[in-house]
Amino acid sequence: DTTQGVLWRMQNGELEGFKAKLIVLMLGTNNTAANPVGQIIEGDRLIVEEFKKQQPQAKVLVLGVFPRNNARSPEQTAVLNATIKAVNTGLAQLADNKQVFYMDIGDKFLTADGTLTAEIMMDGLHPTTKGYQIWADATLPRVKELMGAK
Repeated sequence: DTTQGVLWRMQNGELEGFKAKLIVLMLGTNNTAANPVGQIIEGDRLIVEEFKKQQPQAKVLVLGVFPRNNARSPEQTAVLNATIKAVNTGLAQLADNKQVFYMDIGDKFLTADGTLTAEIMMDGLHPTTKGYQIWADATLPRVKELMGAK
């Protein structure tokens, strides 16, 4: 989804009826075609503020937007990943390390030479089973820590 779509749903009942302990947010890649970096960061910031308002007891773990690969266009891949890097720099600034935390695991998806392969993200965007396992393995220790698990 886009930041706009998520924010709309949040403001229209999606956060009602439960009390989260931890919310993990990784959002912005679907905005890269239509929105400049500043608007993507602002969209995520507004979502974090909405979490604080509607789920004040919850901690929020903001993940950096994952790298992309357009196998047909190395030039487009470079543009996308430069945009993502700039977005992630801004997202890191959302962390106060009290209620809102930031983590960038994008490099875990890349080969030693910095390539994102179809084995990890079949279409250069959506993780495969192996990609999801990398995501889980990379975030689980931090999730457990933030949840207070031992």
